[in-house]
Amino acid sequence: MERIDPHEAAKYTEYTLTLLDGKVRDELEETVTMSPVRYRSEYTDRFVEEGLRKGLFRVLELRGIVLSAEDRRRIKECRDQEEIERWYERALAVSTAEELFRD
Repeated sequence: MERIDPHEAAKYTEYTLTLLDGKVRDELEETVTMSPVRYRSEYTDRFVEEGLRKGLFRVLELRGIVLSAEDRRRIKECRDQEEIERWYERALAVSTAEELFRD
């Protein structure tokens, strides 16, 4: 499937919503706003991962934890959001980069 520009996607979504009758539109909006399921896509995951990485680097910097070039590469190349989240949580308590990556 071809990727759609986010601005174009917003236009398509708004147009689609205008085609729905009031009751169906209200039900859809209620479902979307009340749903505990987080919208995920490759597009959104990429930005979430990038934000987590930036935050992780910042926390490590502020805590004075020195990263080697290999450590930085490992973080930058990681595409597993759960792994990045684990590192982020560990970064709040560890004293060294070795502790950060310890399994």
